[in-house]
Amino acid sequence: MKKTIVMALAMCLATAGAGALDQRAFDAVLEDSVAMWEQVVPLSRLGKAPALESWDPSALVKRIAADLATAGRYKEFAYLFEYLERRMSARLLEVRVISDRTPTPGFWPARASETRRAIVISAFDLEALAGDDRILRSSFFRALATLYYADEEPSLNALWRSRNVLNEFSSCMTGIWLESVYLLEILRVDAPRDPAPDWYSLLLGSAGADNLASASDRLFLVDMEHAYGIIRELRAVSTTRLAAELLDRLKTAPDGMQEALERAVYGTYPTPGQIMMGTRARTVAMLHPWALLSLQRALPASDRSLARSMDECLAFLRSFGSLHRYFDPHVVAERQKTLNTLVFGPPEPGAPDAASPFPPNPADAPATLPGAASERWYRWCEKPDPFSFEGLMPVSAEEASNLAAYRFSSDAEGRLIAVEYFVKGRPRGAGTLMYASRISVERDGGTETWRWENPFGNAIVNESGYALMRVVDGDGGRSMTFYMPDGRRVQDESGAWTVSRTEIEGGYELRFLDGSGLPWAGGYGYALDRRMVGEGRARDRTVFAADGKPVASRSTGVHRTVRAEVPGSGGLALEYRYYGTDRKPALFTGNHAADLDVWSADSHRRETRGADGLPVVGPAGFCVEETIFRDGLPVLARTLGPEGEPLATLAGYQSRDFSYDQAGNMVESSFLGVDGEPVLGDGGIHRRIGVYGERGVLVEVRFYGTDGEPMADETGAARIRWTIGPDGISTGADAWDAGGILISGREPGEI
Repeated sequence: MKKTIVMALAMCLATAGAGALDQRAFDAVLEDSVAMWEQVVPLSRLGKAPALESWDPSALVKRIAADLATAGRYKEFAYLFEYLERRMSARLLEVRVISDRTPTPGFWPARASETRRAIVISAFDLEALAGDDRILRSSFFRALATLYYADEEPSLNALWRSRNVLNEFSSCMTGIWLESVYLLEILRVDAPRDPAPDWYSLLLGSAGADNLASASDRLFLVDMEHAYGIIRELRAVSTTRLAAELLDRLKTAPDGMQEALERAVYGTYPTPGQIMMGTRARTVAMLHPWALLSLQRALPASDRSLARSMDECLAFLRSFGSLHRYFDPHVVAERQKTLNTLVFGPPEPGAPDAASPFPPNPADAPATLPGAASERWYRWCEKPDPFSFEGLMPVSAEEASNLAAYRFSSDAEGRLIAVEYFVKGRPRGAGTLMYASRISVERDGGTETWRWENPFGNAIVNESGYALMRVVDGDGGRSMTFYMPDGRRVQDESGAWTVSRTEIEGGYELRFLDGSGLPWAGGYGYALDRRMVGEGRARDRTVFAADGKPVASRSTGVHRTVRAEVPGSGGLALEYRYYGTDRKPALFTGNHAADLDVWSADSHRRETRGADGLPVVGPAGFCVEETIFRDGLPVLARTLGPEGEPLATLAGYQSRDFSYDQAGNMVESSFLGVDGEPVLGDGGIHRRIGVYGERGVLVEVRFYGTDGEPMADETGAARIRWTIGPDGISTGADAWDAGGILISGREPGEI
């Protein structure tokens, strides 16, 4: 990777660029780009984090300089030390210890204001990493280089409100590249080391394998090749004709991306391939606006020849961005969950114990839990909010023994001690329980420890990216913090380090907080989630920004959701109506203004409706999602029109059937078209076969096409096999393509 890329447009810069773009609309696009960038690279948040103390870096800088001198390379990097001295002397750069936490271990670059910069480190990292000051040195070197290239040698000359995300991305990449050089070539680090072994593995592995492309993807959610392609094309622009050709490429999405994004937004759930596509789509939505800004600023104000192309480019960015924002929170959440699995530091002092307070249930029948004074069984379970669970449609214990059902156990004071899922008496993982078989709750005074457990009774990482949640009662309400099984404190999928719950008149509020305890609107776009509780099942939910202003959730596009129970439906019927910040009806994901959810003993039906309450077919392509259950297990899922006619999803299938073995494990599922014909569905495959081990743990999946032959899914795998330890947790996986060639993992017996 080049040390830096300098923008060299061979045109005269002008304060007003070519064409009269709708500046308010363009500002909104650029503002959204900065917000997306800050969600994963929080330069401003860290720059404004409360400082615990100023930190003198002179001793550390001397160590770094000595390392470089010993390797005979000090002169090569002397400009960085000169920049540091110059900026600190002018009081434009400060090194601080902060109460917030950084996304990766060690020092981080930060923006204290439009002109002032900071290099920051959390108090936790400063102490935790003291035993291996190599990572302190390398991260300081990275932070310093990142600031230098952003301020002194930006890739692009165009700034908007002192920002340019394309510049900042390029400087961050240069920073991690120089850190890899420092570790590999100066310090000669050749293996992961405690206390942050996975940082070495991620950075140095990516540097050696793909020139940091995978590090860019994982750390910054940017397709590196696409981003640098934009910069190279901007550098090459020397005529109006070349500018026009670049604009033509900027005003459309790469081949197939728009359609793939629509399928992801209106699909059932994000697939791994869609998450990969989401990173590429994020690169377009986040970085293309800065290319347009550069062209606008570079062209003379008198040149109107490209005005139409620029307008078309802005129109595309607005349209693409409005669709992309519904899916982007899933991509940001998956990144956070992946980072949580990486060991970037030691366990938190005093972290909760991962060991369950209960023994595992027998393999074929539920046992009453120690301390349980009462049990309640339900056909279904819902999550009123991300941190609580509620049973729907009670059944007796005898009925539950022949169903897929949920057990809620409470102590003598009526407090919840566990929620569990059983299939015909066998403990199994459930999607509603974030794929845990049991969520246990242990109390010690005013502190609760929630554990997500597999059927073996061992802690697992749930679908929100953590395994344990500590809940502490305080004067201001309850605070929730999140941990991995090894005791490391992590963020939940929203990016919050802490979530607080405060009771208010008629309901409660959830506040999402950063590492300093300040409001933080992460990937979902809101920092305050207010939930009013009415009679029965009536609910009224509104979301707000960190400054308290009403906002729309990025994942739904709505500010307010009002739920009411609808009587006389033959089951449990709940209507949801959606509203914008203007208090007018709003479209959920741009698709519909209301939903009707109807639950019965053997089905679930979700119908999309317009603001008039009538069924409507929106961009998703259908009106009704219906799932048919047998003994509490889904056997058929299908999409229908307002009159019950079959309508296909955007992915091309109309129904999906499921079959099970005697133990209730889903062994086969297939996608079918509107006429019942075999078609490809989610993941790009027709049929999925599952193989299970002890206690229903999935050990292998195989994929097939409509011709019955092995077929790779969108990730390239036609067969995946997991190695499961005695605790029921995967210790690795192997994957083969459709031809049976190993594409990842190890062959049996291979060392």
